[in-house]
Amino acid sequence: MTLIKEDGTGLANANTYADLDDCNAYHEAHLYATDWTDAAPDVKEAALAMSTRVIDMGYEFLGYKAKAAQSLEWPRYAVPNEDELWASVPGASLLGGYLERVYFPSNVVPVRLINATCELARELIATNRAADYKAKGISGFSLGQGALSIDFSSSVEDRPQTFTDQVRAMLQPLGTPRLGRAMARVRRG
Repeated sequence: MTLIKEDGTGLANANTYADLDDCNAYHEAHLYATDWTDAAPDVKEAALAMSTRVIDMGYEFLGYKAKAAQSLEWPRYAVPNEDELWASVPGASLLGGYLERVYFPSNVVPVRLINATCELARELIATNRAADYKAKGISGFSLGQGALSIDFSSSVEDRPQTFTDQVRAMLQPLGTPRLGRAMARVRRG
């Protein structure tokens, strides 16, 4: 597989937000990097491409795609940069002036997205977090003496979440998850 990293120009053929160099550097400071460091280069490349797909499918990002023809969700414009939330307007004092919201440039892939791609790639190597489980949701219910009892499938409760809390925290300022929203419809018989 050939990795084509999005460089901020809105490539029509990009398939990853991070490359091997990005992830090797990210995992140098990671206590639990063994799954990444022990993996073969072709496995790492596949994990990076898959983590990018999973992120793009699983997140509703803020703002708008920079180009209609780009293959990935980033770069984008009109996305607030929560890391540099407010900047002083030139010539205005902080006490008497006003602050202006800061946005990511439309030719940038945020570092937090690159790091989240690396984190999820390692997690995908360790565990199939994207598996579709057959038993989803309610496995049974009963009504007895005015009380409704609902039994949930244990495979749903025990399965690994697609996005760990760490990946969600990294991506939180950029958008909201699409996947993992649980919903149950209750009907009276």
